[in-house]
Amino acid sequence: MAIGGIIDHDGARNRGSAVRRWLNLAVLACAVVPVVAGVGVEPARAEYPDRIVKIVVPFAAGGGTDIIARTTAQEIQTDLGKAVIIENKPGAGTIIGTQTVATSEPDGYSLLMATFAHAVNPSLYNKLPFDPHKDFAAVSLIARSFNIVVVNPLSKINSISDLIAEAKANPGKLNFGTFGTGTSAHLAGELFNAMAKVKMTAVPYKGAAPAISDLLGGQIDVMFTTVASAASLVAAGQLRALAVTSAERSTAFPQLPTVAEAGVLGYAAESWYGLYAPARTPAPVIARLNQAVAKAVQSGGFKKLEANEGLIMVGARRNSSIAMSGRKRSVGASWSRTRTSRCNRAIEGGVPITHRSVAVTLTNCSLTTARQP
Repeated sequence: MAIGGIIDHDGARNRGSAVRRWLNLAVLACAVVPVVAGVGVEPARAEYPDRIVKIVVPFAAGGGTDIIARTTAQEIQTDLGKAVIIENKPGAGTIIGTQTVATSEPDGYSLLMATFAHAVNPSLYNKLPFDPHKDFAAVSLIARSFNIVVVNPLSKINSISDLIAEAKANPGKLNFGTFGTGTSAHLAGELFNAMAKVKMTAVPYKGAAPAISDLLGGQIDVMFTTVASAASLVAAGQLRALAVTSAERSTAFPQLPTVAEAGVLGYAAESWYGLYAPARTPAPVIARLNQAVAKAVQSGGFKKLEANEGLIMVGARRNSSIAMSGRKRSVGASWSRTRTSRCNRAIEGGVPITHRSVAVTLTNCSLTTARQP
């Protein structure tokens, strides 16, 4: 540039250097941005949980599993620091709700409150839309439980002996309500059929609540229901309890005999409740949930369930998730082996297929139930 007729070469050189430096920085920035963007494709993980957690219950609201799930949700949300909600997805003997969780993202935000049916279904259905072993990760075994035999208080059946006598006098005419094929209420009833040598017809529902509603309305005759679903109704005189299905009397119902004591020698049927996550859920998330459940079962809410309804809490024990995984595989394998080995002998004869204390009577190698009303 000319200043007073003199060309300022130094100023030009300085401005040229500044432009070159600016261009070099711009080029460098363009080269760096893709690298930084590449690094930033996977954002830092937020601490779990950072949003609402959902527990799917594969039964209708109001039943025993629903009560356990809601108590669990209420207690663990305090420890997790985030809301935990319940979503009831009943139907198809727990398959609908279970499939929902099996196909959910394995991030710890969709969980399953499972029962004995989760382990038994592979032996009852030729094909499932999920693999109970491969598609789930065990979080914690929460509690073990027994069922309770109840009738309408207006029923003429006042004892297990009366139930047996009525069933024998009217073969196939008495109905017992269940929560679906393979649930504890179903298997306990089929075990009773086999061991008492009677024939009652199973009527499946989408949960304990609608089944109990029909029992109260006189549409069905008896239920082998969960204690959690019936305890308050028994206490209020709205249902009459006949016996408990456990091997020993319950401290929650000391006045009630066991089914075995009441006349069906050797009878015993128990169940369990457990929390699952989808397979491939990160181990730290499973551990965090397991820790929350361990604290939850020691809470006042669970202690009330334990005292009033005879539940045996398990979640507080170390390695309860490992114990539940092992229990599920043991139950499933045993049912599968037993069904295969005795299938050909179960035609017409009502041969009981047993696993530990639970049995199913097979006809033509499949469970027979009435259609859901």
